[in-house]
Amino acid sequence: MATAILHHVPNDLDVVFKELKRVIKDQGFLLIEEPGFLNPPAYFARKFLHSTMHDPNERPLIPKILKNKVSTYFSIKELKYYCIFSYVTPYIVPKLSEKSKPFGRKISSKIYNFDNMLLKSIFFQNFCGYIYILAQKL
Repeated sequence: MATAILHHVPNDLDVVFKELKRVIKDQGFLLIEEPGFLNPPAYFARKFLHSTMHDPNERPLIPKILKNKVSTYFSIKELKYYCIFSYVTPYIVPKLSEKSKPFGRKISSKIYNFDNMLLKSIFFQNFCGYIYILAQKL
C-alpha cells in the first residue's frame, strides 16, 4: 500500500515501481492513493496558502501520468477518481459554527455528488483531488 508517498519522490517513480515489482509476490496487489496535481482547490492552496500541513517540496502527480506509470509495471485492476470541488469541504465544515455545521454538511454532500457526476468524464478525471489505483503484479 502506498498512501500519499509517491508525490514526495516524483523524479524517482521508475526506481520506486521497480522495487515494488521486485518485492510484491506474484499475483500480489498494490494499492495507491495519491493527490492530484491539477485539482483546482488544492492547486490554489499549494500556490497561495502556506501551510504546515504539507511539505513545500512535494509535487503531486497528474493522474493520467501516474496511471500510465503504474501500467508500465503492473496490471491495473481498479481505478477511481475522487473529489474535485469537495476536496476542501473536510477542512471547511469543522470550522463552521455549531449552528452552521448541518447546513455545511448538506452542501458538502451536494458538492460531493456533483463531483461524482463530473468524474465520470475522462476530461474531469485529471482534476481529481485523489486517485486510487488497485494494481496487480502478473
